[in-house]
Amino acid sequence: MKVEFFVTGSEQDCGIATYTTTLENALSVEHTRTPLKLRSLDVFHYVVQSVRAGLTDADVVHVQHEYDIYGPKSIASWLVFPLLWLLTTLRGRPLVVTFHSAWGQETVAPPVESVKSAYLWLNNRLLTAVTNHAIFLSEDTREIFERTAPLSSVEVLPHGVPTDLHPMPQADAKRELGISPNRPLVAEPGFVRPQKGYHLFVDVAERVDDVTFLVGGGIHEGTYEDYLMDLRERCGDRVGITGVLDDEAFHALFNAMDVALLPYETVTQSGILNWCLAYEVPVVGTDVEQFADLQDDYGFPVVFPQGDPNAGAVAVRELLDDPTSILEAMRRYRDQHGMDAVASAHADLYRSLVGVCG
Repeated sequence: MKVEFFVTGSEQDCGIATYTTTLENALSVEHTRTPLKLRSLDVFHYVVQSVRAGLTDADVVHVQHEYDIYGPKSIASWLVFPLLWLLTTLRGRPLVVTFHSAWGQETVAPPVESVKSAYLWLNNRLLTAVTNHAIFLSEDTREIFERTAPLSSVEVLPHGVPTDLHPMPQADAKRELGISPNRPLVAEPGFVRPQKGYHLFVDVAERVDDVTFLVGGGIHEGTYEDYLMDLRERCGDRVGITGVLDDEAFHALFNAMDVALLPYETVTQSGILNWCLAYEVPVVGTDVEQFADLQDDYGFPVVFPQGDPNAGAVAVRELLDDPTSILEAMRRYRDQHGMDAVASAHADLYRSLVGVCG
């Protein structure tokens, strides 16, 4: 049994590449990866890599999908997925697609909304047509996608809590990041974009004294540059911005944090939340559906209403004062949703698909 992953390369600054590496490290079956550039205009690159993946000797081709991987507006997907489908079908190989996000009506914004809606519908229908089996990382993402393109073979598997940790003393981690070890640290890790609510993060920071606030990330080149510029002007000396972190600094940040503040406006799945679970960093988040559901079902994270920085500040302060109950809830969830269990579910899926398609 061998699996070929079709996803951004491990050297790319991409959360999905990191997720795939974590999954690969936990898998019990043989695997290789056909690496892709991230958001490239080099359509020839995507075509060549599609052919390579389609002609692999693997028993299963598994795409880790995110629209923006395939260039602006996912333009290269119109060549990539017909090629993958043709080559895997001719050779009797199942094509599995994990959808890390979903374009839905919520994605559409002015201008020319009708044109964008039509393009969204067509792109999702393309993906449906070529996919033998779909995986979603949350029920919310599945529901958004299937409003435009129902799937015949689909399941929801949890993201999985990473196990490849690099623990270090909190005080040392703070010093490594240039932060005083004598003050609590509240951070929002990840790539900066408006949907993650970094502007609300700054609003909350302005309402909490004697705490260090840190934006633990930066932007992908050529994306959200104006947003980051506005954010820097608002942050002043009160909130630090690290820029894109390398692996060592990324792990140092999770060792250093006292609380993670995730004031998201939308979320379909959160790799950052799973890293918080792995490093036992208590989380405050907005009451988006996924976080609210986790709070109802498992007792974490602490949630506050979107757009209410006063409530966010109260939640942060209370969690800094007493994180015990939230940490206990997070540990219970982590024990049930470790990456080893998720990798085992993937391996079982691959074997069942090969039995059907082989």
